[in-house]
Amino acid sequence: MKDKKLITMSEIGLDSRVNLEHLFCIIQDYITRTFGEIHMSNGEMRQKYHAIWVFTKNKATVYERPHWNQEVLINCRIVKVTPLLVYVKTDVMDKHKKILFTGVTECCVIDYETFKFFKTSDLKIPYKEEEVDTTYDFKDSEVSFAKNVEVSMPLVDSSNHLNNARAVLPVAMSLSKEETLNIYSKPFELAIKYIKQAMLGEEICLFLGKDFDRINFAYRNKNDQVLELGYIKSI
Repeated sequence: MKDKKLITMSEIGLDSRVNLEHLFCIIQDYITRTFGEIHMSNGEMRQKYHAIWVFTKNKATVYERPHWNQEVLINCRIVKVTPLLVYVKTDVMDKHKKILFTGVTECCVIDYETFKFFKTSDLKIPYKEEEVDTTYDFKDSEVSFAKNVEVSMPLVDSSNHLNNARAVLPVAMSLSKEETLNIYSKPFELAIKYIKQAMLGEEICLFLGKDFDRINFAYRNKNDQVLELGYIKSI
């Protein structure tokens, strides 16, 4: 789908530009709308297939963060379908069609009770093939315990688990002003690999590893099982 939007006050941070978690929120919102346009929203998937969409990996490559009240152009489209995965690309551009940031999101469909995969190739999903960069640089070993995080109501979505985009929020809240400004001072890549759902009321552990041009993070449960892996790095 193609659309125009204004960057709102709730999407910006101290420097009046879109902050970390809302980069993913914008991508997530437009993927949701794109699935809705082809009548495959989560509500429709529940009714037709007893299934829901799940993000498995999400990556935003950020060249410039949009500022408050800026009108941006959105181009969100499905670019690849495999037997079990769907790839969606979201470009956010200025009025001159210069890309400000772009997202590549890997999705799958699962039965929402058994959690078994549903064959996406059986859904006849319309898409236009594009080359997409699906390489990632996840590193779980270079992190140490930072804090416990309760998966509370403001962090969950309608499926009762940690929202894909809001998973960035506890990480962002753990960074100092200096660390945040350093990330924002140059183009960067923000990526998350979603491994296992963290449910409402669950207490999980956030692990962080900080270098000058890179921040690694991971969420683990009380059994030390990795739930999510992610990083923010300069490019």
